[in-house]
Amino acid sequence: AFQTGTLNTNPGVGAGCNITSKGGARNGCGTSAFWGINVLLTPKWFQVFPGVDLEMPIFFGQGLHGNSFSYGPIEGAGGFSVGVAADVDAKYNFKLAYNGYLIKHTSYQGGAANAGLGDFSHKGNISFTAKATW
Repeated sequence: AFQTGTLNTNPGVGAGCNITSKGGARNGCGTSAFWGINVLLTPKWFQVFPGVDLEMPIFFGQGLHGNSFSYGPIEGAGGFSVGVAADVDAKYNFKLAYNGYLIKHTSYQGGAANAGLGDFSHKGNISFTAKATW
């Protein structure tokens, strides 16, 4: 993802993010340039069992430089997910995944907007999804 923009004029985003103070990236303010990466790989194995296809979705996303106005992560922030999914008879889908975070939020990362988020680096979660199609 690549995004360019102008100085953030919304004082509610980050600490001191307005046209006069030029809060800066360290305060969580949007910067004039932002680079990030999102990668999703989903290898699939057909007919592992009769009528069952398996997938292994792997996701990685991270802000590489600057802070986005709309994308969300701050520089260095990101997340990942690794899971396994079963597609049964092309009718049912079951997915189990571990989702994790790559950085902890501090008072200068995101300022007031992110101060309450705390340290997520050790707060991964496991999700289970079941879907049916008819």
